[in-house]
Amino acid sequence: MTLLDLIPSMSREKSLHIQKQSLPVHMQGVPGRIDQIVDVANRHNLQIFEDCCQCIGGRYRGCFVGTIGNAGAWSLNFFKIISTGEGGLIFTDDYEIYERSAFASDPAMPMWVKDRAEYMQAEDTWMTTPFSRQCYRPSEIMGAMARIQLLKISQILTQTRKLKRTFLEELTVPKGYQLQHIDDPEGDCGISATIIVRDRTSATQYAEALKAEGIHSGTAYNEGFPDRHIYTYWDSILDKNSHHPSDYPWKDPA
Repeated sequence: MTLLDLIPSMSREKSLHIQKQSLPVHMQGVPGRIDQIVDVANRHNLQIFEDCCQCIGGRYRGCFVGTIGNAGAWSLNFFKIISTGEGGLIFTDDYEIYERSAFASDPAMPMWVKDRAEYMQAEDTWMTTPFSRQCYRPSEIMGAMARIQLLKISQILTQTRKLKRTFLEELTVPKGYQLQHIDDPEGDCGISATIIVRDRTSATQYAEALKAEGIHSGTAYNEGFPDRHIYTYWDSILDKNSHHPSDYPWKDPA
């Protein structure tokens, strides 16, 4: 289940009896209502994996997003808050998740693991049975870049939050629009300012007015500034394109 900053109570209406994990996504620098999501997950015995790719350094009620659930993930590609050009990282305090993430990221790692019986007796043994997946391992150079980028998060967010506050303070009393509700404004990364209007025409007019003032903006209907998080741009999914003659995964027998 993915909650793109939706109302957490909606998750109660879904098929929780067949779910094992909840994947809240903290979109555009705004932390989701993670405390309510945790409440739902605890009552239904669900694990929580936080997607913080767009909310690096964001906080919710004093806690960094990504540290509240069982695990969190950051993206470090070139248009995120910090960047190594590509790639990302996962962090967790659950050792099993850590080991499984390590095996999933490096398909060659199991090749260095000894026979299972002998392996389990070693002092430095891993707890998880080795398995191979696709390779998601970044280079050592990217890792070194990431360490330096980590030192810049506070400086970057101080600036983005200042810019967002300045923008919001200059707005008049909302008339014909409303601002996005943010549960914890202090934890917002400040990388976006969402204005909600009633229809397509209004959205386009607001975008044009902001553009005339030199402010970069876009809407779900503005091809000049498409938001790829909106499903109307997902042609490969909407058209059900596949890399395989069997039309996998759209006709996956499983």
